[in-house]
Amino acid sequence: CSRESFNRFRSTAQKLMRETEPMGRALLTCPELQDDILIWLTFYLRQSGRYEDLNNLQTELGRNAQQEPDKRAHLLSEAVKGNYRALETAVASQVDSYHKDAEAILILARSQARDARFVDARSNYESYMRLKPDDDQIRIELAYTWLWAGDKERAEIEFSSLLGKSLSEADKESVHNGLKLTHTDAQVSRSKAMFEASVYKTSDPFTRRGYGLGWSDLNLSGFGRTYETLAKEFGLEQTGRITELVVSKDFKFQHITAGGTAGVVATKSTNPTFELGVKYARPESFFIGIGVATAALAKYVPLPSEYTDAMDSFAQVSFGYGEAFSYRFEQHQIEDFTPHQKHALSLTKKIKDLDAGQGFLKFRIMGKRTAFERPSPLFYSPYKEDIWSVGLLLRKKFLDKLIFESDVDLGIISTRQLHAKSSSDTYEIRQLRGLLNYEISDEYLLELMAMFNSSRREQVSSGYNARLVQLNLNWFFTKP
Repeated sequence: CSRESFNRFRSTAQKLMRETEPMGRALLTCPELQDDILIWLTFYLRQSGRYEDLNNLQTELGRNAQQEPDKRAHLLSEAVKGNYRALETAVASQVDSYHKDAEAILILARSQARDARFVDARSNYESYMRLKPDDDQIRIELAYTWLWAGDKERAEIEFSSLLGKSLSEADKESVHNGLKLTHTDAQVSRSKAMFEASVYKTSDPFTRRGYGLGWSDLNLSGFGRTYETLAKEFGLEQTGRITELVVSKDFKFQHITAGGTAGVVATKSTNPTFELGVKYARPESFFIGIGVATAALAKYVPLPSEYTDAMDSFAQVSFGYGEAFSYRFEQHQIEDFTPHQKHALSLTKKIKDLDAGQGFLKFRIMGKRTAFERPSPLFYSPYKEDIWSVGLLLRKKFLDKLIFESDVDLGIISTRQLHAKSSSDTYEIRQLRGLLNYEISDEYLLELMAMFNSSRREQVSSGYNARLVQLNLNWFFTKP
């Protein structure tokens, strides 16, 4: 009944090995480890799709229960067996200081997680972490609830945030086991249905309203969107509609991800679109990727009416180290125009972790260069643009279910008409992005994103600005 035995069992469960169940059942005879063993044995059985064995385990716990001598011990014992409603009521109503009892809150969080009530479980895990902020083992357990719920992307973010911490060897192994599971399909899949609505306006003036429906399941997804556009050109209003349908599929092999997107986009006429890529990446380590794609240019920027149907084809190469450094090069070809290039560089450094895992603050430097050696639908003369900016990224969790993210970037844009050295401009730029995620329940997630960016020419009061508001409603449903 040692902690070393528990650590070996935990690692076996996280790797979804067959030895997990017999090891776990043997360790359940250790009273001081019972709650720790149950959370990982339940994780293993649920991730393996063995729901009948999971139900049998709960029945056995109830049959073997002993009567506890006092109310608190009885509440905690019943919660461990799965009868946690009384403890849930006691914690919520703050009776007898249960809301300050770290052991009671942890048992409740684990009981809710075993019952697949992940939003409520995470709320109580967070309450526990506020009382015990140095308990790395439970912080890792909290990260596993995202994986348990089937949200591999969020799980990877949470595990990656733990890599820089000073952890025991057993806890480091737990983090790396979790990261491996985010890159495999050996788990219960969580499907997602999505609704999206957005409005984008610029001072050109150009307005684009969009809406769409989508669906994803493990590494396969599909989406359909329609954009209505309104632009003014030479004092005349012109309207348009862009409709796209896409299907995406990814294949993951250890640290390699290969995938693609195929679809069609309709503007004046209908054109096929695609994106193919391969990426090698290790969490918080080196990555490199290559890809090719084609897309409708009108989806991203307002265009003169004669170029509404223009398609942009490009190849790209990217590499970097985690989120600390990344570089991307793209070679573009728009219709029959001369190719142009884009370069993007990003440096990011986390400068502060907020208390009790409630968020972080990051500093970022970005640089971009776009070069058009010949005229194009975007610029009627050869053109080069450099953008440099510095910014802060803040992520903060409120009220356990509400997550706020914000980017603030300030910088300059330097533009130059090629072959005309006297024709150059410098602009100040400002960009602000805000994102709110609200977990309505385990099944529903509401996302609201707003973005504003503007540029102002030096010593000139007028400038350019753009605004985007987007609302997403996600419905998750888990199936074995």
